[in-house]
Formats: sequence, structure tokens, C-alpha cells
Amino acid sequence: MADPRFQFLQDLAAELSQGKISFPTFADATLKVRMALNDPRIDVDRLARLLSTEPLLAARLLRVANSAAYMTSGKPSVDVRSAAIRVGFGAIRALAVNVALEQLAQMKELKPVLGLAREVLAHSVDVAALASVIARNMTRVNPDEALFAGLVHDIGRFYLLSRASRYPALDVRSADFATLQDEWHAAVGHAILSGLHVPEEIAEAVNQHEEPLVNPEPRNLASVLNIANRVSHGPNPLNNLTAEELPVTIDAPKVMAVLAEHTDALRSLAGSLRG
Repeated sequence: MADPRFQFLQDLAAELSQGKISFPTFADATLKVRMALNDPRIDVDRLARLLSTEPLLAARLLRVANSAAYMTSGKPSVDVRSAAIRVGFGAIRALAVNVALEQLAQMKELKPVLGLAREVLAHSVDVAALASVIARNMTRVNPDEALFAGLVHDIGRFYLLSRASRYPALDVRSADFATLQDEWHAAVGHAILSGLHVPEEIAEAVNQHEEPLVNPEPRNLASVLNIANRVSHGPNPLNNLTAEELPVTIDAPKVMAVLAEHTDALRSLAGSLRG
């Protein structure tokens, strides 16, 4: 009997080489927001009216605006307009993607692997929060771009999980399939994001986020994302685990010191991103 992994990989390689990787990652609300933000004439009043028609996105925006990461002073935002002014258009674009990913995890192709899809989503939120805090406090990288990159860095895993439903003999919970995902998800994610015309800097950062870490100090978006991804797999302020409980470490003392210093902002941002 033919190994279903071989057919899966053969088909995947063909899709990549032919540029046929596509994925319905954005719901209507996300498309509306993306189109509006791409309009150079957009102003905060028009954007606020649009966001107000999407209750889930509006609620998420208010939560993020009032998180410790953004509310450094002043009164809490109580309306969509003031929240949009506080967080800025870049963060709103990332939030729209966050909501879309939550909806993506519920799509019918992923129902057989819903638990695994939710694990990917939870991990993506952690990486996004870590990347944003690292970018804001250690680099000149736009923290909203880092937030966006963190949210979509594992979009290739969603694709692979959704495609696996077409191969009933494939055991998606096996170690072999986990290895397959580890090896292919970054390239698939790059292809998806390129097809969606996401800026190449972000798509390339996603493509490189599993590359060996040469320098543990962040310099650009790709290194911020790589470090955030690695930090997420070890003890960090978002999981409260110790090295004994989770013996995966990253030798980046400056990064860990910054995350410890900004623990409240980090936890608040991650919490506000979760559904």
C-alpha cells in the first residue's frame, strides 16, 4: 500500500512549484478593513464607521487599545474611534487578521483537526505578542508589523492541516506528520502571503522564522520573528513555566530581560488578542 505521506508531499510540491497555493484566510470583515486601509484617502472617522459594523473586530480593537501595551497613560478608550486613534492603522490590520484566523480555525476542512488548529492559533497569538514587545523595546522595527508577522507566521500549518483532510489514510497526529509540518510550513506560509500581496519583508520573515538563530539579539523583522518563535517554545512570561518543566531554552539574556521588564504589557496584549 502506498505511503499516504508520499502522495501528500508530491501534491504539495506540485502546488508550490506551480504557484497554486491559495487559502481562504480572510473573511468578509477582514477584506473590507484591508481594502479600506489600502485607500490613501481613508480617515479615522470612516474607518471607525466601518469597524463599528463588525462587532467582533470592534470588541477586539477596544480590548487591545485598553491593554497595558497601548494604554500607557490617559483614560480607557470607550468608543471605536478613540481606540482606532490609539492603536493606529497598522495594529488594526493585524487585528483584522487575528479575527480572520480565529474564523479560519473553524472552517469545515479543519474540523477533524480542530484541536490542532486551535493549538496553532494559540501559539500564533503568543508569538505575535512576544514579537511586538521585542520590536517595540529593542529595535526600530514597527511593532505593528511584528504583531502582524507573528499572527501569520504559522499560516502554512493551517494550510497543511486543511489539505490533510483530503488524505484519509494520513495520520495527522503522528510524529511523521508533525515532522512534515515542521519542514514545509514556512515555505507554504511564504507562498500564501505572497499570493495575498503581503509586503515581501513580512512574507520573507515568515519564510525564515525556523532558520538557525545566529545572533540572539533582534535587528530586523526576520530576526524579531525568529527570536519570538523560539522564546515561545521555552519558559517565558506568557506560560509561567520553569526550565525544569519546559527544558527548551534560548540563549538570549537581553531579550529575556526585556520581556521580564514588560511582563504586564506582554500578558495584557496576548490576553486581548485571544478570543
